[in-house]
Amino acid sequence: MKENKTKYMILGLLNHQPMSGYDIKERVDHALSMFWNSGFGQIYPTLASLAEDGDIQLLKKESKAGPDRKVYQITEQGKVMLKKWLATPTEKEEVRYEMLLKLFFSSAIDPTDVIRNIESFQMKKQEEKIRLDMFCMELEKIMNESEDHRMYYLTARFGQKVYEAYLQWAQQAIDMLRENEEPML
Repeated sequence: MKENKTKYMILGLLNHQPMSGYDIKERVDHALSMFWNSGFGQIYPTLASLAEDGDIQLLKKESKAGPDRKVYQITEQGKVMLKKWLATPTEKEEVRYEMLLKLFFSSAIDPTDVIRNIESFQMKKQEEKIRLDMFCMELEKIMNESEDHRMYYLTARFGQKVYEAYLQWAQQAIDMLRENEEPML
């Protein structure tokens, strides 16, 4: 059975500071989305499971603008579980690219459509790389302030290298396809 890694992502975030489910989703979207995604449909059930198991505890924060917010914090038990997971080597990286799946079978469509799909991929990756470059520049300024910042920086640098490879591959693929493009009559 596949293990729910979302619980470790949540424990890692709560190890930094108490958060609500909404705060966790915002952090995922802002800081983790280039290498890890989780939606509300994964986050909230996992929060409930972690609370039930005693790995996190619920704190209620009063809100002046509506109902009380449910804020969670990691427990000592949760910290032990997180540290154990962090120290364990990764078994398998999961990589799935719908764009590559489509490309694999794309001899069935016009090459101009294939090029358009790759250009779309290239444009998205260029935008994401710009974001990573900005993260790295900001983290370089504060990297020595905490061990967390150094780990964030190393993660972002990995992303930069991956995105550079994406962009290089995309340009080579587009060039190759354009070389072999035959005008349609």
